[in-house]
Amino acid sequence: MKQRWIVLAVTASLVLVLGSCAGAPGPTPAPAPTTLEAPPSSSTAPTPTPDTTHTHPSTSQPPVPQPTPSPTPPPIIHPPSSAPPVLPYDGPIIDAHSQCCPENLGRIIQLMNQAGVTRTILSPGVTSPRGIVTPEDLISFSSSHPGRIIPAVLTKIGPYGNYYQLLEKQMNMDGFGAMAEFLVYHSRKGDRAPEIIVYPEDRQMQTALNYALGKKWPFIIHIEFAAAGCPRNELMTKLKALLVQYPDQPFVLIHMGQLDHAAVRQLIEAYGNIYFITSSSTPAYAVNAFNDRWTNMFDGSHLSADWKQLIIEHSDRFILGFDMVWVEDWGPFYLGQVRLWREAIGGLPSEVAHAIAHRNAERLWHLPPSE
Repeated sequence: MKQRWIVLAVTASLVLVLGSCAGAPGPTPAPAPTTLEAPPSSSTAPTPTPDTTHTHPSTSQPPVPQPTPSPTPPPIIHPPSSAPPVLPYDGPIIDAHSQCCPENLGRIIQLMNQAGVTRTILSPGVTSPRGIVTPEDLISFSSSHPGRIIPAVLTKIGPYGNYYQLLEKQMNMDGFGAMAEFLVYHSRKGDRAPEIIVYPEDRQMQTALNYALGKKWPFIIHIEFAAAGCPRNELMTKLKALLVQYPDQPFVLIHMGQLDHAAVRQLIEAYGNIYFITSSSTPAYAVNAFNDRWTNMFDGSHLSADWKQLIIEHSDRFILGFDMVWVEDWGPFYLGQVRLWREAIGGLPSEVAHAIAHRNAERLWHLPPSE
């Protein structure tokens, strides 16, 4: 009778095991014990995974205390050896458009030396507490620093007198090598500057453009497309008409025209004579007292991916310029802007960086090489 009960018990156990292997639900397993028992050897049992957190007792020896394992240190991540750190561009720079007041003339060269700026295309700027810089003042300043300052003909006449007379006077003077920006649409800057709108067919612009054509100078146009409102589309249509009418004349939009990268790409790929000066397109201009909607080409301290790709693809169309205008611009702000652009173009291929920094300006304004 005892043997019969043993046989029945063994048979029941086999039924449970076989039922579980065939996919039938088995009993809920018990929680794992704190001290694991060594499983019985079996030819069909899987090889147990070694347990590194517990010690296994032996049937013939008492447990041997094991040292507590040290925590695994976090992995050390090394930068890829193929990606060296990006260094700032350290080559020549030409500032393709800036302006000056009487207060600045005494420190511009010193600041250029500090920033490593080789040349500046400079024009008389706004009226300051000390008055204005006359064309004669600018030519004299340039003569004192040969090769460093390229005087630009003033087109924003304002307090200087009769527009057409002063424009003609400057064109007949020796020493000018460029023409300053022409204001087509300029939004109001508080009490510092009024709103200005001049259409390309107006006599005022046609006169300046004809002088630039005669000298083979690039014609720099100031249009704030983002701020223009209702005239925006009309101004864009008229700009495109100019590009078609004068296919051999370089037209340069200062301040990136307040356009985004898609609009800039469209113009570049449609017209072979449109160029862009990078002034007022850094994060420092994104928030300003006049709520101007300047283009921001940066993502933090680096060029954004879209702008970087566009510049690499069309490196012959972008020109570095800072357009320092107000008295306070010529100082730490100027040095910071130059430094930021050196860091930004340091991340570009060398040929692209040199094109933007000075070679495009040298080609368009017929300047001697800086290198």
